[in-house]
Amino acid sequence: MVTKKEHLNRHVYFPGLTGLRFFAAFLVILCHVEEFKYIWGIRESNTWDLHFFSLTGELAVTFFFVLSGFLITYLLLVEKEKTGTIAMKQFYMRRVLRIFPLYYLIVFLGLFVFPQFPIFDFPDWTDQLAGNFWFKVLMYLFFLSNLAAASIFPVPYAVHTWSIGVEEQFYLLWPALVKFFKNTLPILIGIIVVYIIVAKGFWYLDDLNGGANRMYQVLAGFFRFTRIDCMAIGGLGAYLIYLNQDKFLNLLYNKFAQAGLYIVVFATYFAQIEFGYFTHEVYACLFLLIILNIGTNKNTFFELEHPFFKYLGKISYGLYMYNYFCVRLAMIVVQYFWGENTLLGWEGNILLYALSVIFTLVISALSYEYFEKPFLRLKHRFTIVKSGETFKKKEVSKMKFPFVNKV
Repeated sequence: MVTKKEHLNRHVYFPGLTGLRFFAAFLVILCHVEEFKYIWGIRESNTWDLHFFSLTGELAVTFFFVLSGFLITYLLLVEKEKTGTIAMKQFYMRRVLRIFPLYYLIVFLGLFVFPQFPIFDFPDWTDQLAGNFWFKVLMYLFFLSNLAAASIFPVPYAVHTWSIGVEEQFYLLWPALVKFFKNTLPILIGIIVVYIIVAKGFWYLDDLNGGANRMYQVLAGFFRFTRIDCMAIGGLGAYLIYLNQDKFLNLLYNKFAQAGLYIVVFATYFAQIEFGYFTHEVYACLFLLIILNIGTNKNTFFELEHPFFKYLGKISYGLYMYNYFCVRLAMIVVQYFWGENTLLGWEGNILLYALSVIFTLVISALSYEYFEKPFLRLKHRFTIVKSGETFKKKEVSKMKFPFVNKV
């Protein structure tokens, strides 16, 4: 017989998803390399269209949203089943310890430190930083970086934190909804429906007015950043696993279905196919199927449980947060040899990409080991449902939850 203590000590684990985090962060780095080349006027005539890289970065963040919504929702469902409630204080303390230290470090550097060094100036961006400066500080202080990205001039080295703002805003309310509603599945569906109506409505109005109406422009931009419906789509995937929908999962696990899924995703992506107002929603659904296949299918095509990918996944938060600074650092080195505002050629491009990745990996690893870990070690004090590859994966238990394992 399983005691209550043993029951509460079991943990949730989805193999391969930590590695997926790394690949999403890696795509963001590639996107920002090309973005920086465009900003500094050194775009190459023999590279893909800039839109390809811009779409790559946006879809990588959408993937993060889906993955985050999936994992957090599943953990909340398991916690509620185990304990009968959601420990709100513990949930928020875990978020604080994981997200806040690095977020505020990057924001502090972007607002107060890098502007003091001309070598880190952004064309146009740095000159605009002083305007409404303390208003910007307040927006970033209270995780309104997505609103800042939509309404004010980009803040160098901190603008990409808009996605962190989106997640924190979603998780400000989502645990409470799971806690106080017996069935949160309709809530997830409601979030998706309401978001689509409101967000696409403002987007359409902005297009209809040709960007002439400032209010429509800001709201349309805000909702294009704030893709909480993609997080809710991830939550729907968590429900499928939580309810153990065998018919759907067996179909998804079929090797021909797997092959078809990956062919569709890669062909759609490399062909730069978009779906108008619903591009991110379509890709979010495709990403969710990939997440379910890699994280829950024992016979998945892609095995990402190698320790190398696990570690890179663990430092993926740092990869995302530090990459703006690291790409600029790599560009400074490359421009020292090739000169400013000149075409780099193949050798310069290879060096720029290599240094951007290397600098980001090294700084992120150092940050994880010596800055983030002391905070992460405190998380166990507030953990209700243990999760992640920190805990050794063992035989799947006979509990209702197919991915809740014994310690």
